[in-house]
Amino acid sequence: MKRRSLLLLLTLALLAANAALFLQRDRFAYHAYSSERALYADPQEWDGLAADLRADDKRAAADELREAGLTTQGRTTEQAVLAITSYLEQRLARNPQGPPSARTLALSDYSAYRYLCQQPGESLQCGTYSRTVLLFCSAAGIRTRYIQLVNPGDDHVFNECFLPETGRWMLVDLSNNQLAARRDGKLLTALEFRRAVQTQMAVTVDRSGPAGTRPEPLDKGARYIRSYYTRRVPYFYYHTLNLESTYSLKNKLERYFLPVSWYEIYTETPGSNAWFFARLTMAVAGMLAVLFLGWTLIRDKHD
Repeated sequence: MKRRSLLLLLTLALLAANAALFLQRDRFAYHAYSSERALYADPQEWDGLAADLRADDKRAAADELREAGLTTQGRTTEQAVLAITSYLEQRLARNPQGPPSARTLALSDYSAYRYLCQQPGESLQCGTYSRTVLLFCSAAGIRTRYIQLVNPGDDHVFNECFLPETGRWMLVDLSNNQLAARRDGKLLTALEFRRAVQTQMAVTVDRSGPAGTRPEPLDKGARYIRSYYTRRVPYFYYHTLNLESTYSLKNKLERYFLPVSWYEIYTETPGSNAWFFARLTMAVAGMLAVLFLGWTLIRDKHD
């Protein structure tokens, strides 16, 4: 009897501890830290982003690109990216930057883009720009990904587009009219660009204007450069933007019990997942204690 009471107390204590950990589960979440080499190794890993886009949105975007003569036919991927992003920048140039309205946020990606084009007084932020680039470049068959720079109190979002001709990614920050960045003529990735602006290296950027795309020297003192690219903050590379799927019960349970994530994190000082595995150990211990208690009660009953 004493043994059973102690086992019951232990089980209750483990269940109480697990309940407390569950309430604080975000603090014990798994973080998929990754290296620069891994993030730029296999471009096919990022195809889920295009697959998540609504089919009708992709068709509408592809139709608009064809009508504007902006297909990839007769262009390199780099030329197509510059042409598409320049077109989008000109279409959204009249809209002020600021928090998007509830109506804009409620629309699908293509519907939001059309609404903003028709309502130049409506504001938009980097997230809307980046989702629009993702939609149109994906509709053109260009592999594109969505990256969030996690700056406390002032996050920023931008894109990278993959160039199969060179096997490299190119940075696109449309919200700052930065269609490409180069050093010594070489297109830069997001991480290469961050390193370059932190040095004395000369960098040029391609910007869109009424006369078309033009290269110009980068002003490293520009506000957006100082606010976002000179700080050594984490970069989140997303595999999906489908929040309905991400926050489904099935996926939430997977993330609670398994080391999986819908994004990868690049940081110069990778963190530890020790707390995640400690919580996982407590969860397993709690389940084993319940099973052992149940087995003990059944055995004692038969005895």
